[in-house]
Amino acid sequence: MQVFLYQGATHIDRIADPAGGTFDAAGDFDRLLPTCDAAYPILGRVGPHDDLDLDPATMPGLIAEIDRLLPAAHNDRERRGLQRLRTLADLCSRTNNGSLIIAGD
Repeated sequence: MQVFLYQGATHIDRIADPAGGTFDAAGDFDRLLPTCDAAYPILGRVGPHDDLDLDPATMPGLIAEIDRLLPAAHNDRERRGLQRLRTLADLCSRTNNGSLIIAGD
């Protein structure tokens, strides 16, 4: 699963990575997804083979869910994936016509 940030039809890349450097997509957190969990109304809708398009209005709720899920990360790869997802959600929340596309495998 990968998550991409779009501004209109343009894929935004070379985003400042919280761990240093840049990145183009978030991933590596699939195992942590709380599928069908009412406490996670946004992340709970993400399926391993589905695509989900989220708009800027959804980002505050997504960020809150990511913050609750971060302590469940068991390794640096999962933690980094969630931190990148949070960065993408924060950037999307500040756009007028942005969207986060969660693409299943």
